[in-house]
Amino acid sequence: MEIGNNIKKINFWFLTLSIIIILCICINNPVGASTKVRPLDFNLVDQYGKIHNLSSYKGKTVFLNFWATWCPPCGVEICDIDKIYRQYGNNKNNVIILGVAAPDIENEISKQGITDFLNKNGYDFPVLFDIGGNVMDEYNIGAFPTTFLINKEGDLSRIIEGSINKDEMNYLINNIK
Repeated sequence: MEIGNNIKKINFWFLTLSIIIILCICINNPVGASTKVRPLDFNLVDQYGKIHNLSSYKGKTVFLNFWATWCPPCGVEICDIDKIYRQYGNNKNNVIILGVAAPDIENEISKQGITDFLNKNGYDFPVLFDIGGNVMDEYNIGAFPTTFLINKEGDLSRIIEGSINKDEMNYLINNIK
């Protein structure tokens, strides 16, 4: 009988403590509250020689994808990225599609090798060259591919690690907050 009472007391205190912890979390991080995070700005050159400054795209939705030529999931995803680049008007409208690769870092090929890879496969979307890998380090890229979605206010909306398909890309772009 006493063991049953002790178990009930333990369950009561465990439940009470759990509720207190949940309440503390909810008070400190209210549901629906948004924390605005600005992605780090950069100046990088693409395969066409154009300089891209992230802050210059404020007022537009930015789809920023970090990838590598040696990454099999990236190879699948990059085809869909090129399709959405074309679908959304080749960066001439309110959606900007950018890739980022780091030539000569770890297993990645050279800048010319990346350009040749893009040309050989008919990919036209801008791929920015992160020479030295500093931007990837600042963005804390730990897996390829990794996609950042940045809203029109210039705030980070989503980070997706891993490959996504064209339908998912469209959904994310159209539902960015």
